[in-house]
Formats: sequence, C-alpha cells, structure tokens
Amino acid sequence: MDMDRDGDLDLLGQGGLNKKKNNFIFRNLGGAYFRLLSSPIGSETFFPFAYGYLVTDFDMDGYLDIFLYGDHIELWKGRSNLRFTNVTEQVLPSSYPMKFFSTAAQIDIDNDGDFDVYLTGGQRLKGGGVPGKDLLLENRNGTFVDISLTAQLPRRGGRIGVGVADFDNDGFQDLFLGSAISQPANFNASRMVDIILRNNGDNTFTQYINHGATEANLLDDMTFPAGLQPFDYDRDGRVDVIVSTRLNYNKFDGPGTSGGALFGKLQLFKNIVNNSNNWFTVKVPVNVQGRTTMDALLKLRTPTGLQYRRVGSVGEGRAHSFIDQVHFGIGLNTQVEEVVLETIGGFVQITNNLVGVPVNQIYTLVG
Repeated sequence: MDMDRDGDLDLLGQGGLNKKKNNFIFRNLGGAYFRLLSSPIGSETFFPFAYGYLVTDFDMDGYLDIFLYGDHIELWKGRSNLRFTNVTEQVLPSSYPMKFFSTAAQIDIDNDGDFDVYLTGGQRLKGGGVPGKDLLLENRNGTFVDISLTAQLPRRGGRIGVGVADFDNDGFQDLFLGSAISQPANFNASRMVDIILRNNGDNTFTQYINHGATEANLLDDMTFPAGLQPFDYDRDGRVDVIVSTRLNYNKFDGPGTSGGALFGKLQLFKNIVNNSNNWFTVKVPVNVQGRTTMDALLKLRTPTGLQYRRVGSVGEGRAHSFIDQVHFGIGLNTQVEEVVLETIGGFVQITNNLVGVPVNQIYTLVG
C-alpha cells in the first residue's frame, strides 16, 4: 500500500504470537530497497496478537488508514511522512457485542461515497475457537456507528472469510460470509453453512443460505477456515467466489501425516444468477503516470447516480492483493456516463467519458 503517497508501494507486516509491537512498516526507497521504520503501529494490548488488518481511507483525506482487530478493534489514522495516530476512541463506538474479531472488509453499503466496515466476530485458531457476533460499522462523515442490529446480521458465527461483491448486479454491494464454525468451537466442530447477505439498498440485508455455494462435503469440513475471494473468473459479468479451508494438523488421533491430519479444500463456485440486471467492469492499469493504482478510488456514474470502489482485494483480512478488474452491477441502467480514477492523495485523476459505450462488457480504462 502507498502509505507515504509517493506513488510506490510500502509494506505493512504483522508479527507472530507473543511479540510486542508486532506491526511493522517498511518504507519503499525505490530500487527494490525497503527501510524498517522505528515506530510500529498498534498498541501492546492485543492478546494474543492482532489477528488481521484492513486498509481503508475512512475520512477521505487521501491518507490510508488501518484497522487492526483481534480481541478488540483499533483504528489508526494515516498522516504525512508515514505517521499514524490512534483515533479509536474518537471515531469508533465505545462498545461491541463481542470482543473477538477474525476478519474485515470495506463496503459502501449505501453508495454515499464513504466506506463502511464489516467485521466478523469470533475466532478459530489451532487451539480451539471462540464464536462471536458480526459487526457492521456505518461511516457517517468520518465517524462510525454500529448498525449491526438494524441491518439484520447473522447472530452467531466465528467466520474467517468475508467477501464483497454485487452478486445480483442490482447496484448495491452484497456480502459473502464463509467458513463459519459450529458452536461450541472445538476440534470436532464442523462447518456451518456459508451465508450471502443481499443488500436491500436501505441499510438492511437479507440472509440466503440456499445459494448453492456450499456443497455437502464443505458442511462436514473439520479443517480450519482460511477465507474466500469473490471474482469473475469466467468474465461473464456475474461475480463468482472461491472458498478455502486449510490443514488441521492438531488432531493426532490416527495414522497419517501428523497423526490423523485433515487437509483443507479449495472450491470454486460459479454464479448462475439469472435476471435482467446489467453490469460494467473496469480494467484498471497497475500504475498510471508513475503512480500505483492500489487502493485508488474508482467512481462510476450512471443515470441513477454514482457508485464507488477501492481498487484492490475484496476478500482478504490478513493480506492485501490487487484485482485489476473492478466490477459494478448497474441494475436496469442500459448506459453508463463516466468513470473516474483517483490515485491515493488525488495526485492523478483520470476521467473517461462513457457516453455511447455499451454496458455488459469489460472496459479498459484509458489514461
């Protein structure tokens, strides 16, 4: 991520168990050289460690901010010269329904241009697990408000996977919640059904479990959840999803690798939603005018309004990757008007006039 806004990618690394100050920043010096900064972010109060992070720009000031989560949540506001300030008490709600969180994703649930945050409650580690409640924080002009109850979220989980996509192309981003553990969380706990939360467009969601993206062998899966990633693998305009689990090597109850180890799965599920909604996907270059497009703001204008996306990953809570094809569902709109790309800090802005450009296609951004 470009934390100092100089156009190249810096690194945020998270350390291991029982390491104090285990979140480190490496500044990109150019020429494949990085420098470790002396002031890591994050408090020393995470136990046993910060489980993951989310990169966002919650106040839209052009500096990347970082959510850290584990047995609590912290929000660190980015400033100039790679400095960060803990603004948790000023910006986040004062209490949460469950203190353990596994992963997070940013989503503009209401197409208002600022990014809200979904956090999955509970944890599952190799030593067992803790179920918990999910949390949806609505961004209201740079301050987050807990709307979990009114949004009608699942009441229990322990999910390590969450992905954001407009699965039905109606113009509002939905959520795929994967890899939940049953309760009580233990080594013999099997997988709960994955859930799609369909965005109703009014800050509420409808839960679907009969979506077909959880086969019978996944329901009996006793390996450790590892996450998921929505992406349009066949480029048909309907966003698909890949779901994964990983090795459970702690059973030690039989012969074989590590005494009865269970190995995880990778499964790809094709989206077969059939409706009259249209879509428009923008293929974004890796860099423009010498600046990375990672975390750039992409805005698409249609006759019914604007939609906003951040370029990058849409389903990773402990990594930060680059998906260059940014998907928009546009509902019954039959035309698009304009697409605008702004790099971090707004140093480069590219506008493409789309009048006359057909919908239901992958469009390569020009600039």
